[in-house]
Amino acid sequence: MLDKMNLFCKKIVKNIFGNTFIEHNDIENTLIQLLDLNDVLAVSLIDWENNIILGTKIEGEFDIDVASKGAINVLKANKKMLKDIDTNSSLEDILMTLPTQIHFIHVLPKHPELCLYIVLDSHKSNVALMRTKVKLVAEELSIKYREIK
Repeated sequence: MLDKMNLFCKKIVKNIFGNTFIEHNDIENTLIQLLDLNDVLAVSLIDWENNIILGTKIEGEFDIDVASKGAINVLKANKKMLKDIDTNSSLEDILMTLPTQIHFIHVLPKHPELCLYIVLDSHKSNVALMRTKVKLVAEELSIKYREIK
């Protein structure tokens, strides 16, 4: 019965996302790895082209769902701006600094419809270290993003 359910779920995912998908465990592991970074308040994985939040994790109190929806809007506005200025460059990262928080959006290079969204405590975080870790985790997730068989 479980095999039939898994096959059914994969078919639904295939209809929504095309021929590729990410296992739920891979999403969870990715988010946990990022949440384990020092001073991370919240993380999410977003399919921003389809307006779908694929997974979230928080440390403490933070409305990551609302913030993730805002990140989708930021990404879409940036994509439009890049198109308007007629650049051939692709978006890699967006960094927003607030008095108490840093919001970091990283677009997965091999799967530009996906992004990792990380919110950090601005008083304690190391942005360079976080950015390096995010790139490594994103590469690992991209390898796991695979074809549905």
